[in-house]
Amino acid sequence: MVHVALGAVLFMFVMGLTAVIFVIWVVAMVIQGLWKLLVGGPARQQLQTRGVLDTVMCPQNRCHAINPAPAQFCRRCGSAMQGQSANAGRRIAS
Repeated sequence: MVHVALGAVLFMFVMGLTAVIFVIWVVAMVIQGLWKLLVGGPARQQLQTRGVLDTVMCPQNRCHAINPAPAQFCRRCGSAMQGQSANAGRRIAS
């Protein structure tokens, strides 16, 4: 009987702690949203196109992963990126 009561108390404690953490998270998200509305943030279009022109495709035929322009090795396959010319594989913002 003691084990059942202890289990129930422990369960209620974990559920209460989870509820408190969730409420704190919701309050933080609301404050963050209000802050962005009042102070302003970067426009969605700026966020979507940021860094697009600074990417290079992997030279490997089976990979073609998109990597940052200054990368020396591919993120996906690990092959060297040094053999590419400066503009090879660059994306054009639309």
